[in-house]
Amino acid sequence: MSKNSTLNILIQMKDQLENIIASGDGLDSDKKLLAETEKSIKWVNSCNGYSLHEKQDCYNCGKLFTPKNQHQKCCSSNCRVQFHRAKKRLSNFNNKVQEMIDETGQETNYIIEQTITESNKCPFIVYIKGSRFESESTKSLLSEIKKALWNQKK
Repeated sequence: MSKNSTLNILIQMKDQLENIIASGDGLDSDKKLLAETEKSIKWVNSCNGYSLHEKQDCYNCGKLFTPKNQHQKCCSSNCRVQFHRAKKRLSNFNNKVQEMIDETGQETNYIIEQTITESNKCPFIVYIKGSRFESESTKSLLSEIKKALWNQKK
């Protein structure tokens, strides 16, 4: 059953219970059922737009999987660890590039792409002012960017 059809059924049930209670014919059990229905509506709405039974793509490897809860983004614990390590690497690299830009005193927009590469190759490609920077190692990539920024400053 999709999220929308589940939600529609719950909303119809809520409306019917509200009508029964408003007419004065409602019992205490109807009020409890109404409260439970409202909780269920909130829960269904919190499922990030998909039913827990629907497959979704793993954020790390792209494989289709069925999440065990509404917060699961990766198909396995290994993928989750790899995904968070990649996010951390990107964040650290981004901070280093921003520090270099700040040192030059320039206000420059840049884009960093993180690519899937062989384990020994730098996974970043950087675009600054129309120039593309790519290298075999992160250290040499950072030095190329630094040289280019200082040359632009002159």
